[in-house]
Amino acid sequence: DALPNVRGIAIKVRTVPGAKLLVGDEASDCCDFLLANHPVSFHKHLEDYPPIRELMAKGKVGEVLKRFKPEGRLLLKAVLKLVKNPLKVAYFSQTPYKFGEGRVVKYALIPESRGWLASVVDFICLPNLFDAAYLRHAAEKTLRKRAMKFTLCIQFQGADDPIEDPSVQWDSPLVPLATLTIPQRLVPLLESVFAEIVRSDLQKSVKTYGGAQDI
Repeated sequence: DALPNVRGIAIKVRTVPGAKLLVGDEASDCCDFLLANHPVSFHKHLEDYPPIRELMAKGKVGEVLKRFKPEGRLLLKAVLKLVKNPLKVAYFSQTPYKFGEGRVVKYALIPESRGWLASVVDFICLPNLFDAAYLRHAAEKTLRKRAMKFTLCIQFQGADDPIEDPSVQWDSPLVPLATLTIPQRLVPLLESVFAEIVRSDLQKSVKTYGGAQDI
């Protein structure tokens, strides 16, 4: 966990009606959200990803910065973020998605704010970087004390916001869509944390904004 990297989160929403686009899963009743702890992707074009990833896997950061200068700078900015607790950071879809007819959105998952004092404590406390699993242990410690809530937000495309370039950050405001609750648990986490989207909030928000079958 101490190695620099982008952190991510996955959410699976069940009983979602409508045909799906993924080949072989057209009849699935699930919708998956994949988000990372940085608002933009480090590459402008999908074809740039494989060579950058191959170089990074070999530890050739200098070669990435030399051959892919804009992408390399974005990559360093993303991977050098110090995440102390995966339950206390925001996550972003980075790429846009269709939201009903004629609308495009990005998604964001924002952790519940616990006031300025808690924020100051979180800021000054450093993680135990000698613990190879400090992120999991930090999440376990938090969930032993209380449940954690996130707000799932959508961000509508603005007039000048590009769809094709995921390395550009959109400026439009975040709109709350649903509440996601990770329940308190006293037992250690295994490979994943099971989170539950509060169905009533999700249904109410979908009714307001429409297009649920197109998510």
